[in-house]
Amino acid sequence: MSILKFIEGYMDDGNAWEDLCVRCYRLRYQKEHYALVPAVQGGDGGIEGFTMSGVVHQRNKMTADIKKLMSSKNALKLKALGVPKISEWHFNIPEYKDAATCSCRSEAARSFGC
Repeated sequence: MSILKFIEGYMDDGNAWEDLCVRCYRLRYQKEHYALVPAVQGGDGGIEGFTMSGVVHQRNKMTADIKKLMSSKNALKLKALGVPKISEWHFNIPEYKDAATCSCRSEAARSFGC
């Protein structure tokens, strides 16, 4: 079975997609102590999880949360959650058809130092 065939069932359901991503991060980053950040009132800092080596991931929020992630107010929230300095920022998006938006958001993050 191809990887595309495997994830096909997860792409239509946001909760299933998030569950798959979290499972993959837990497996891949267990030695770097992956931590899930629950979405609670008051915010999760715009991220789904992080590692102690600075890998942060978020899902399906490329346009909404990028500004939040780069704000100084949010930096304090992330620090309070125990997030170290971000070294890698991963977007987990099952399908995104606007390549220009993806490119623009990537450049914005790079210019911020992410």
